[in-house]
Amino acid sequence: MCGPNGAGKSTLLKLLTAQLKPAAGSVYVHPQVKIGYFSQELENLDEDATLLEHLLVLPSMTQTLARTILGCFLFSGEDVHKRIGDLSMGERCRAAFLNLYFSGANLLVLDEPTNYLDIDTRERIEHALGQFPGAMVVVSHDRYLIRKLATKLLWLHAGESPASFEGTYDEYMESLHERGQSGASLEISNERRRLELELTQLMTSDQQVNSEQQDHLLQRVREIKARLADLQ
Repeated sequence: MCGPNGAGKSTLLKLLTAQLKPAAGSVYVHPQVKIGYFSQELENLDEDATLLEHLLVLPSMTQTLARTILGCFLFSGEDVHKRIGDLSMGERCRAAFLNLYFSGANLLVLDEPTNYLDIDTRERIEHALGQFPGAMVVVSHDRYLIRKLATKLLWLHAGESPASFEGTYDEYMESLHERGQSGASLEISNERRRLELELTQLMTSDQQVNSEQQDHLLQRVREIKARLADLQ
């Protein structure tokens, strides 16, 4: 799912996950669907739990399996005893993803799942999502992720009817090229690359920050994400 900031992407996800009620019409979800929701704000994490405890609450999860999973996602050794509240934003994102992926959900609803991740973690999560046996609904400005996973696209624009495309992102771009509509200007392309680089640098910094600095970091991340969404 793609579209500029304010087009209603996150709102649509909240309707799908019953966090909002529609002002008109109805939302029907098959009774056998079990939805796992990855929120952009990561608000459902238990900050007092450790990484290991966070996974052990899942059905059929053992200590050995939990440690193996955490190790595969770059949490090794004593890292498993880190408290969620002490993690960086990138580490929190990894923890939230692991809990969601192994929750038993058969439909993953993902709101900007790769925003806070370094390159190594992105690759691991992209690979895991590629192996996921269920379905996914993804909101993202990460074109690589969209290219790798999406088989159907939905474009939202404020004040306009949604537009869908049956096919991959590359097939969509090819169809635009055939109609003579492809390609952003060089200026827009360069700005997008600069913002994506800044976002990656913010999310991969190992520098320890206090609460005020963390708030400033989150605000800047939101500003970059909003601008990137506008540039789509």
